[in-house]
Amino acid sequence: MGLQVENTEFFQNVLSYLENRVQMVDNRSNIFLALVIGLLVAYGYITREFFFNTGRYVFLGVHTILSLSSCLLFLQTIRPSRYFFWGRAAPEQLACEKYLFWPEHNPNIERMLKNDEEFKKCFQSFTSQDIFDNYQRAVNAELKIVRAKYRFYRNAVMLLKLLIVLDIIALMVLPTVQRSRS
Repeated sequence: MGLQVENTEFFQNVLSYLENRVQMVDNRSNIFLALVIGLLVAYGYITREFFFNTGRYVFLGVHTILSLSSCLLFLQTIRPSRYFFWGRAAPEQLACEKYLFWPEHNPNIERMLKNDEEFKKCFQSFTSQDIFDNYQRAVNAELKIVRAKYRFYRNAVMLLKLLIVLDIIALMVLPTVQRSRS
């Protein structure tokens, strides 16, 4: 019994840590998404106003493709799914008789949610093994969600870095091309 209580506390800590990681990745993705959109708008404005050569169209085209790809990956990071923007990333669930974390996986949820008394009665019927199973399932699902988010996040950040390098090159090359043609 003591080992199961320790494992339950361990699962609580792991679940809390994983939820913090998910929140951090979501927040960073939102910030980077805004940055990419801002870079796209700023780059389009700068090239339109200051550079009048054909080289700008090449840089603008590559910049737009990288920006849109990065935006899609950051959006996919915020809401990961098995397929790109289609379907749900429903992690495979471990077998658990009484499951509270996702009500659709609990056949007794309708009875539990009828009123407060039914909910209390169902919840009080939980044994320590039921609670342990719930935490085990939740940690398993959260790990899969974190893995899916980081898969898209890594690719999106790589594209963002490439985009910034392209911007630096473009801002160094385009003005010199413009001056040499003047």
